[in-house]
Amino acid sequence: MKNQQNLQKSPDYLNRHRLTALLPFLAVFIILIATNPYKIPLALIPIPFGLVAFGVYRLVLFGAQVLGLDTKKSRILAMLASGSSTLALILKSIGQLSPRDFIILMLLTLGLVFYINRASLSTK
Repeated sequence: MKNQQNLQKSPDYLNRHRLTALLPFLAVFIILIATNPYKIPLALIPIPFGLVAFGVYRLVLFGAQVLGLDTKKSRILAMLASGSSTLALILKSIGQLSPRDFIILMLLTLGLVFYINRASLSTK
């Protein structure tokens, strides 16, 4: 068990997870540079959104591992962060994200985080 904990804190382990957290953003950057969004097929349009969602998920998981948060709690936090950021990105891309909508989305996300943390504390 101690070997596994030492392995998780090693620089190689952190570098590998840092790389997997940044690769989706690099892929989105390459897609945006290499393609014309007006000429790609409709079936390929959701791919950058999925990559951003996966990238935010991995980035939040990496940050939670560095901070030493519980695995279950960090996964829930990562899912909420990736879902809300992807929803904001989708709304912005279709021109439907106003500052008021963004504030409401962030308040809903923070409320969910609060209630999930409270529910996990009450079950212990």
